Amino acid sequence: MKTVSRVINNDPTVKPKNLEKVQQAIAKTGYRRNAFARGLRARQSLMIGLLYEQAEGEYPANILAGALAACRERGYHLMVEVVKGDSMLNSARDFLLQMNFDGVILTPPVCDNPDVIGFLNENDIRYVRISPLNSLPLGHEIGIDDEQAGHALVEHLITLGHRKIAHILGDEGHRATIQRLAGYRRAHDEAGLSFPEGYVVGGGFSSEAGFEGARKLLALDDPPTAIFASNDECAAGVLACAQAYGVRVPDELSVVGFDGSIIADLVHPTLTTMVQPTQAMAAEAVRMIVDARESTERKTLPIEMRVSKSTAACRT
Repeated sequence: MKTVSRVINNDPTVKPKNLEKVQQAIAKTGYRRNAFARGLRARQSLMIGLLYEQAEGEYPANILAGALAACRERGYHLMVEVVKGDSMLNSARDFLLQMNFDGVILTPPVCDNPDVIGFLNENDIRYVRISPLNSLPLGHEIGIDDEQAGHALVEHLITLGHRKIAHILGDEGHRATIQRLAGYRRAHDEAGLSFPEGYVVGGGFSSEAGFEGARKLLALDDPPTAIFASNDECAAGVLACAQAYGVRVPDELSVVGFDGSIIADLVHPTLTTMVQPTQAMAAEAVRMIVDARESTERKTLPIEMRVSKSTAACRT
């Protein structure tokens, strides 16, 4: 029996002959490990929670895919809950008290809600914040350098000769929105360029927000020659608006997005975008919950710009 247990737990000291016998027996009987019993022995629930505010769009879908894959690989189960607005803490509390979670993954903007963070700290629940606005003394954090990414995209447009570059903001209060705007501003400062106040417009991480933002920008007396959209969905809206108004991309208007999503490859022309390792961030969040030994761990994952057909040299 001890040998069987050692095989199931991948003990490298098991002799090859015994390993083969046990594996054949497992295959014949269809034996599966009892995750619940394993968790009881280790005083773990083998359950990880995931909190969203909005579950629509490709970003949350990729977070879910990355977390699910990592949980399956490690023998954990994932439970997901959507918590919204003023009732965020109440929804989160009810969800968290249902199960004895080994840890919880918090996505923006839940990761910046002080009431939710306070509840987790008070109840000694391990958590990982994905792309939080600010660092905290406790808890784990995983994200990318949104400021540098925004800077790189705008720098790319400047290198192409664009001097009239606009920016459509993401959802209000999100770290990504604030940091990408900071990168936009820094790229202009370093190039010695200025931009009219009307070149930065409110928007959001949706195609509707991109369409409306582009409509405002293209209606200006001195419209931009390039637009940095908050993400790929927003950029898809920009492309739709440009087509509706007879503005050719990239001949008359260059457009950049953010995320490296499927949308970037489906629209016409295909988008120049910053590839964000969303699934990798979620998988890393699971690792932090399962393996981390420190009370606080912070990690920044690398990003990569993918240049495509939505950007070209400025012709005006």
